[in-house]
Amino acid sequence: MQIFSKIALYIKNNLPIILLATALLLSLFSMKINSNSSSLSDKTAELKQIVHIREALLEEYAFEALDAPATELLDIHKLPRDMVLYRYILFL
Repeated sequence: MQIFSKIALYIKNNLPIILLATALLLSLFSMKINSNSSSLSDKTAELKQIVHIREALLEEYAFEALDAPATELLDIHKLPRDMVLYRYILFL
């Protein structure tokens, strides 16, 4: 029990220094995290480019589906597996 009282007394006597050191460490840690923001914006720009390419690809397939006669089934084998095209046909 004597050890705990010594630790409590040490913390009580040095509390401002402990808090200042903790604030400094957290500030340095925050600066380290924010220094990676340029790489984050680079990755965001790269992802944006990938999404635009995929949208253009899907748009090509959509126009191909619209141009096909309504009586034919679509046969798009090269459509990526993660893309889906729905074509609704109105029969009158």
